[in-house]
Amino acid sequence: MEKETVLVIFGGHNTEYYASCDSVGGMLDHLDEQLFNVLKLGVTEDGEWLLTEASAKEIQDGESWLRRRDNRKAAIMPVRGKKSLTLFDSKGRTEEVHVDCVFPLISGYGGEDGTLQGLLELADLPYVGCRVAASACAMDKQLTRIFAERCGLKQPRCLVLYQRDWERQAASLPDMIGFGYPVFVKPAGLGSSIGVSRVDRREDLRRAVEEAFSYEDKILIEEGILGKEIKVALLGNEDLDMGAICEISMPEGGINDYAAKHIAFSSIKRIPASLDPELAQKIRRQAEDIYRELDCRGFARVDFFLDHSGELYFNEINTVPGIGAHSIFAMMFEKKGIPLKEVLTRLIRLAESDRERTAFRRLKAFH
Repeated sequence: MEKETVLVIFGGHNTEYYASCDSVGGMLDHLDEQLFNVLKLGVTEDGEWLLTEASAKEIQDGESWLRRRDNRKAAIMPVRGKKSLTLFDSKGRTEEVHVDCVFPLISGYGGEDGTLQGLLELADLPYVGCRVAASACAMDKQLTRIFAERCGLKQPRCLVLYQRDWERQAASLPDMIGFGYPVFVKPAGLGSSIGVSRVDRREDLRRAVEEAFSYEDKILIEEGILGKEIKVALLGNEDLDMGAICEISMPEGGINDYAAKHIAFSSIKRIPASLDPELAQKIRRQAEDIYRELDCRGFARVDFFLDHSGELYFNEINTVPGIGAHSIFAMMFEKKGIPLKEVLTRLIRLAESDRERTAFRRLKAFH
C-alpha cells in the first residue's frame, strides 16, 4: 500500500511557539512510518515558513531546527485542487510537493484561532482538528462562555475588559468586580496559561490587568475557584472516545500557569482521577456537551475546576492541546489503553473522512 504524505505544521508567530515545538517534538516519532511519509513545516517566531528535515529532538527545543542549512522556504497556496506544498529556492524557482493531509499543531494566534484552518479550507486540504468557526470560538474565552452557557454548564463569575475602555475604568475597577478574591486575570485569546495572574488583594489588581493587556486588547477577570483542575481528552467526530480523566492539584497558593506547565513542572497530576463515579459521569457528559455545541472535530481537551466543596465549573476547551508522548492528552488515552501512535492515526483518518463527506455535500449542492 502506498504511503500517504502528512504535513505537520508547528511553531508559530506567537507567544506559544516553544509550547508547539515541544509538543510536536514529542509526537513525531509516534506517527506510523508504515502508513505515512511525514513532512515538517515550521513557522518561526518571525513568521517565516520553512520546510525542515530536522529530527524530533531538534524541533523539540525550538532552537536547533532553525540552524539547519537545508531548511527551505515554503508556503501553502489557497488554490483548490493543488493539494501540495510550494517550495522556493534561492533563485525564486518553485517546486510542488504533494500533500494528502495536514496536521496543524500551532497553538494560539495563527494556528489555533481558525486562521490557519481557513487557509487549509481555501486550499481544500484535509486537516486534523476543528474547523474555522469552532477553532475561533474556542480560542476566545469570552465567546466560549456563551456556548458553555447554552449547554447549562456552571462557570466562574466573570468581568470582561477592553483596552479601549481601560483608562476611564482603571480607578473604579476594584468596585466593578462583584465577587471576592482571589481572582484570575487572563487574556481572552491566549493558551498555555500565558499572561494569567492570580490576584489575592485589590491593590495588586491593576498590575495584573496591565500585564494581561500587554498581550491582548480583551481580557477576563474571573472569580477564583480554589480546588483542583479536571481535564478530559476527547477524540472523534460523530462518535467520541474519551481518555481517562486527569486531576491536577497545585501546592498551596500555586497557579497552573505557563511556568508550572512548561518550566518548573510543579503541578501534581493523577490519571485516572480519584472521583466518585457519578461525578466522573457528569464530567464526561459536560465535556461532550461543549464539544458538540461548538461542533468540534478530531480532538480537544476540556478543562474544568472542581472546588473544595465538590462543585464543578467549566473552565475552557483547547482545540490544539499538547499531544506529545508526555502530554496530558496522550497520557489520558494511554491509561485508557489507546497508545499515541493509534491516536495520531485515528486523527488523520478522521480528517480524511470528514473532508470526503464535505466534498460530497459541496458537489451535491453544485448540482
